[in-house]
Amino acid sequence: MDAHSLSEDQLEDASGRQGIPLQWQINNNQQNANVSDNLLSGNVVTGNNSISDNAFGNMSGVATVIQNTGNQVVIQDSTQINILINH
Repeated sequence: MDAHSLSEDQLEDASGRQGIPLQWQINNNQQNANVSDNLLSGNVVTGNNSISDNAFGNMSGVATVIQNTGNQVVIQDSTQINILINH
């Protein structure tokens, strides 16, 4: 088999996204939370933290799972989806 390396010019002509204008997409998300001056006393018990093996059986789209195994916790979540369609 006679194989030879491509030149830089040949590689440049075959690069991805050739002829497609560059699109910039910018996301910005700001979240603020505060947990303070809380008091736990006595026998504090938290529950189990589990997801069953078929929890997402009929799910479609984007799933987000947030689990907390403690007390006095701030949970913040954000999902950003960008879709760019060039036609």
